[in-house]
Amino acid sequence: MKTVHILLSTYNGERYLEEQLNSLLAQDFSREICVWVRDDGSSDGTLAILRRFEKEHDWKFKVNAGRNIGVVRSFFRLLELTPQEGYFAFCDQDDIWNRDKLTRAIAQLETIPENVPAMYCSRTELIDKVGRHLGYWPPIPRKGPGFANALIENIAVGCTIVLNSAAKRLISGALPDPDRVIMHDWWTYLCVSAFGRVIYDPEPSIRYRQHGGNTVGGTNLVFRKLRVKIANFWRNRGKFRLRAQAEEFDRLFGDQLSSESRRILKDFLKVRASLVSRVRYAFSTDLYRQMPLDHLMFRVLYIMKHI
Repeated sequence: MKTVHILLSTYNGERYLEEQLNSLLAQDFSREICVWVRDDGSSDGTLAILRRFEKEHDWKFKVNAGRNIGVVRSFFRLLELTPQEGYFAFCDQDDIWNRDKLTRAIAQLETIPENVPAMYCSRTELIDKVGRHLGYWPPIPRKGPGFANALIENIAVGCTIVLNSAAKRLISGALPDPDRVIMHDWWTYLCVSAFGRVIYDPEPSIRYRQHGGNTVGGTNLVFRKLRVKIANFWRNRGKFRLRAQAEEFDRLFGDQLSSESRRILKDFLKVRASLVSRVRYAFSTDLYRQMPLDHLMFRVLYIMKHI
């Protein structure tokens, strides 16, 4: 049976790391698991914890200590380090995996032909810093995954993603300029949605820890949710965010796309100087965001030339 390779990037994560590592070892899974860790220049006790787990479970842990290069580069480096065959699961340092996470993911991936790039991702259960339930995130996609969605929105929470071999080869075979990628999980969703199958599981597969300033969900307050949506979308606007990522994808994969996907991509990248042409495109494009409010914000920002 194929090995499951868990790709974990760490950085100053000593507070929650041990609990996460134990949840990886506790998977109710009969296949061989290998945890590939790249430490991104931690200055706390993270590396000592990793070395202890590597010593105690040397057949399951491979730890690489590196300099600080940032989360996107660190995950892309892990894709370069790992074998080409097997299954590949992205992992964060401070969450807790449900015991059946890998079992559920791979059962669904195995329904897809091996030569088709495929990825699994799921919803998450939000917990606070001491593990108390906060809610669920993100909202279940109303329109489902697709390339026309992936160009302007990411529905794949990175720490829930599991890839098959074909998807891993697709991505690692033509890695992008990290400076032109918003996040490694968004890039993964974009690539697989263009050439393969994306499986979205509405049942949470992990407990996604919220602490410090990283809260992304778990509230029912309408105005707070609206503020978070606007802030997140605003960060991804502009020449060096959505458009730059799409341009990088076009550079690497544009000539391999189906005619329909290539039309959608080129139409998005077309420069529209006049207000009338931007309004016409904003209200007729095949691109979509999952929630009506999010899609309205896309239209407004596109018309304002912020995308």
